[in-house]
Amino acid sequence: MNTVTYDRESRLRSLLKAFSWRILATLTTVIIAWIITKKVDAAILIGSVEFVGAQVDDLVTRSLNPRY
Repeated sequence: MNTVTYDRESRLRSLLKAFSWRILATLTTVIIAWIITKKVDAAILIGSVEFVGAQVDDLVTRSLNPRY
């Protein structure tokens, strides 16, 4: 019988992965918004709203789901 073992990720590694993914996703949003609006300030505002919204969403998800 084959047994699969999973190593638990360290809390620091998990946080670093989440943060780097969020930065990449926000940067993508800013670039797309810049292409569409042709305005850097509008693109940064859209990216900022997306970043904060994603953080709030993550916080709510983690507080409602005990598995996180």
